[in-house]
Amino acid sequence: MAIQNILNEKNILARMIKEPEINFVGNVFRLTYDNAKVLTNDAYKERVHGIPLNSFLLGATFNPSDFSFSKEHERVVVLMRMIGPCEIPGDDDKVRTLIEHYQSKLEIYSDDNRDGIESITHSWLQFGGLECEIIGSFYLENQKLMFGADIEDFQSMTTLKVYKPKPDVLQYIVNYIDPIKKAKMEKDSLKMGFSNVPKEFHIGYLRYTSTNRLQKENKEADVEVKVYPADFLARRTAVFGMTRTGKSNTVKTTISAVSMAAIEAQIRVGQLIFDMNGEYANANGQDDGSSINNVYSDNTVRYRGMDTEGFFDLRDNFYYSLENGLETIKKVIEQRDNLSDAVLKFLTFEITNKIPEKTEDPSGHTRWKKKQVIYHILLTSVGFKHNEVLKYSFTVGQEIWLALYESLLHDDEFKDDTDVKLPTTKASKINFMKDRYGDPATSLNEMEMKDFLMMIRRAYLSLKNRNIDLRTSSNKNWLDTGEEGMLNLIAGKNDRGNPINTKSLFKDALQYHSEVGNKNIRQEVFEHLAKGRIVILDLSVGLQSVKSNMSEKIAQYILDQNIHIVNDNNPPIQCVLYVEEAHNLIGKTNKLDETWPRIAKEGAKFGIALVYATQEPSSVHANILDNTENLFVTHLNNDDEIRSLSKYYDFKSFSSSLKKAQDVGFARIKTLSSNYVVPTQIKLFEPDKLKEMYEKIPKVSWFEPAPYPNRS
Repeated sequence: MAIQNILNEKNILARMIKEPEINFVGNVFRLTYDNAKVLTNDAYKERVHGIPLNSFLLGATFNPSDFSFSKEHERVVVLMRMIGPCEIPGDDDKVRTLIEHYQSKLEIYSDDNRDGIESITHSWLQFGGLECEIIGSFYLENQKLMFGADIEDFQSMTTLKVYKPKPDVLQYIVNYIDPIKKAKMEKDSLKMGFSNVPKEFHIGYLRYTSTNRLQKENKEADVEVKVYPADFLARRTAVFGMTRTGKSNTVKTTISAVSMAAIEAQIRVGQLIFDMNGEYANANGQDDGSSINNVYSDNTVRYRGMDTEGFFDLRDNFYYSLENGLETIKKVIEQRDNLSDAVLKFLTFEITNKIPEKTEDPSGHTRWKKKQVIYHILLTSVGFKHNEVLKYSFTVGQEIWLALYESLLHDDEFKDDTDVKLPTTKASKINFMKDRYGDPATSLNEMEMKDFLMMIRRAYLSLKNRNIDLRTSSNKNWLDTGEEGMLNLIAGKNDRGNPINTKSLFKDALQYHSEVGNKNIRQEVFEHLAKGRIVILDLSVGLQSVKSNMSEKIAQYILDQNIHIVNDNNPPIQCVLYVEEAHNLIGKTNKLDETWPRIAKEGAKFGIALVYATQEPSSVHANILDNTENLFVTHLNNDDEIRSLSKYYDFKSFSSSLKKAQDVGFARIKTLSSNYVVPTQIKLFEPDKLKEMYEKIPKVSWFEPAPYPNRS
């Protein structure tokens, strides 16, 4: 009878022990609130198919066969973890006896199974000690099986007997959630929009040690480990381990589980993957030639920073995505050495995507339009392509028209036009300038606007050489330093007329612009997440600083939008962000008010879950790690990294195996709803099976298939 089916029986505690005459492994001879020392015997170990390091053991003082006669204070099952051997009295004598026996032996092998040792001595030598840590106690309360993370009391004359749980009992132990946590999970799930708690998913199998021959023989390796998708929503999850030890497989399994749970529950949960190496967006040899996109093709959107079949262009269209484009250009230029004054002036230029409202801030609106036009003309001049006819317009004030006229007149700009009749009134001077150079307020084409800006540059430099400022009616500089720098770059000359190789300067930035790119990648990604889609940003190509900057901008936008939604008393969109190489984003030196640390620290309040992976747990900001609810840890080869992790939960018990065991997918898991770490062999991401399961789930009315990019 499976233990899951007897939860309401009064003798469930006895059922956990099941067959004491078979499962018995020893007696506790020393007990504290934290540890137990157990006297065991080789015969007991052989009978239970071995006691691997870190294996779960159960302790009880009652007789499982006569539970009804047990005392009330005995009705507790203590959960322990075997963490190694311990000394027992007489160990020195045993060592001495063995040494004397081996010294007296003439042959290597003996005919009897006691190796020539007489039976009484052999029986005495078989006894040894095990040290166990106390994980907690199972007990009954209102006919419900409860768990406490300690022991309430113990007697000096302990009669605690220790048993190795059978596989079906282990199945229950490794997946146990106490009723209080389950009730909270249900409450949290309702808040997120689930009609009930998302169904748990099978993530792997119980595995105590790298060598698990006896565990397989005893069916312990068939014990399924399950976790709840709700543990990952609006929570922080860390995936730690060396390269090629199964981190990506763990993340893919998690992505799939969250997606399945959301679709089955008919709610929208967006997932955004910052794919540093392109392994989530593309099929590879590790996953049967498949990927997340192959499984959930109608609900996945992929982006890449180059023109690729099946991908939307991750690159910005710099003509529309002004902030991101400008920042990318600056990042590229800043890589160069010995920058000229004109370039340094350009690097001070700033512009936002949002144009000030003309009715609320007319002068701000005018200044923004001028900035946009000069910046656009610079882009076209240095080779940033566009696939539409652009028109350029901005308003020039009367005082600026007059100042420009007087400056050009001073420099005899009009002297070669013998037929020209110079104006005399202010109005006629302004009309003269508009007729001669064009009026940008009426919209000029690219060449006309470039000529107009070059006229402005000539007049401006003339005024500057005479220490005259070009000022507006409100006495502000009409051109700021950044705009002045851009005019020089468009002209290809500095203030003194020396040439500037402008195209060479911007050459390396051209690859980050796309004429078919996104006008606002941040908003587009957010809209996909709001529709419950999986969004994969393939960041395997391009300059690292540019990719990091773009990732941060997108993440910041998502946080800002959800904060705004929550502040309006609306539920935020539920989304999960997946980030690799997390030590670069939430490292020790990062300030907590920066984007990624803020998401890690505060994102849960705004519906944003974070799954971060790294090889270096010690490099993650301590404040973030302290507040991480779920941890998946595979192999770590460094004592410092293991020590940093040993401070959390009961990972200290696994220090030795974390360093030694390099098996791919062998993880130690602690989730929010679990009370203790469970050593697990993560199962492989199986795309074909998952796709078959996914296609059987009926789609809800609001489901809208993800768009597919059109490529030539």
